[in-house]
Amino acid sequence: AIGTENTASAQSSSAFGLSNKSTANESVAFGSKNTATGTQSNAIGSNNTAVGQGASAMGGNSAMITSIFGMELGVRTPSIEISNGVVTKIDGIDVESTATNWNDLKSNPAKLTSINGIALDSQSQASVINSLKAGGNIALGKSSNAVGTQNIAAADNSSVFGVASIAT
Repeated sequence: AIGTENTASAQSSSAFGLSNKSTANESVAFGSKNTATGTQSNAIGSNNTAVGQGASAMGGNSAMITSIFGMELGVRTPSIEISNGVVTKIDGIDVESTATNWNDLKSNPAKLTSINGIALDSQSQASVINSLKAGGNIALGKSSNAVGTQNIAAADNSSVFGVASIAT
């Protein structure tokens, strides 16, 4: 790990820049606040999350988040659907959660247990919520690619490019 507050905690993993986390074998996080939790995954740019094996999330975020007196300003709010009192969709993608609303998820990412059928560990939960609120890219599926700003590649072998697009 090179830079400030970076973590490379798995075999042959690398983290460069500011506040990046690379937690799976042969994964790379490069830039600012990126997380690579899938084996051989890459998260490059700012506020991107790569969860799937061989997944890549690259690009910038759409929201400029500023913290003042412990409050986050400029946070993006994704579209949320609630059924039976819990969040069941985020930006149109099926999720499993115990959260009752977006603020509940922001304050406790552990309440997001899966997205598009992909189970999330604690590191991925926090990173997915961060990417959602910052408008970063998220590559969830195996060999998926999310490139641009605010994109989600939710299925295996899916690719999405541009702004605010979803591949399921």
